[in-house]
This record gives sequence, structure tokens and C-alpha cells, in this order.
Amino acid sequence: MRPASPSGPPAGPFYAEGCDRLWRYVSPPRGQTEGSDVKGIITRQASFDLSCSVDQLEFTVLNSDTFGVKGCDKQASYLLVCPVGGCKAVQNTQSQ
Repeated sequence: MRPASPSGPPAGPFYAEGCDRLWRYVSPPRGQTEGSDVKGIITRQASFDLSCSVDQLEFTVLNSDTFGVKGCDKQASYLLVCPVGGCKAVQNTQSQ
């Protein structure tokens, strides 16, 4: 488990990684802990953007909320954006 930002608040967000999964959790001071399947969100979007099946994609953590995906001779980077109500993947580059 690691904080999403080294200088982030003690309440989160935090990333938990293991067993080929990556989850992002937020634990507000007086609220219920919420989690998002980061790898699932990013790879589903990348599969569409790169016209490549999910099982052919290689997922890489680039920095705190930026992720890279390669597959089918293409690659792209994604920002994880998490407003209230859930997270989404936003492509940070043109797929190449």
C-alpha cells in the first residue's frame, strides 16, 4: 500500500497492489472507505483506444496517477481522474 501522493493527506487516497490488481482507496475522516479498480478502468479504456484486447495489454505505473499501456504495437498514457462518484481514465497522449 502506498499514498497516491507523497505529500497527500493522511486520509488518502492510497493505492493497494497485488495479485495482478491495482486499487485506489479513499478513506475520508468521517466517511466510508471507497475503492476503485484502477487497472480495470485503465485497461478497458486502453483496449478501446488502442483497438486491442485487454489480455494483450501491458500495464505500467508511470507515477502517482499516471499509467502507461502498451499492446498491439501501440502505446498510450492515461491519467486517473477521480471526481466525486467514481474514477475514469483520460488519455494523456495520442496513441502511437
